[in-house]
Amino acid sequence: MLRTTGAHHRDAYFWGLHSGAELDLLIQHGGKQLGFEVKLTQSPKVMPSMRSAIEALSLDHLYVVCHVTGQPWQLAEKISAIPVSALGKFPY
Repeated sequence: MLRTTGAHHRDAYFWGLHSGAELDLLIQHGGKQLGFEVKLTQSPKVMPSMRSAIEALSLDHLYVVCHVTGQPWQLAEKISAIPVSALGKFPY
């Protein structure tokens, strides 16, 4: 995901709260804050921890990488699902 966003490894972080909310990957690059969650599912759902990450980190967008084929689709405001096969086609 670093390569597809053009970010450097120093722009990438893991984020978590003591309450259990976490984000697999936070990229701060080009003036944007992007979050990535990787889910082993074909039908991702918006979780409360995703909304917590968007609010706490002021994310521009959160992407849920999932194991399907096809095109990215919107799950909610500022949250999109992205098939693994579409990762090379960033930005979405």
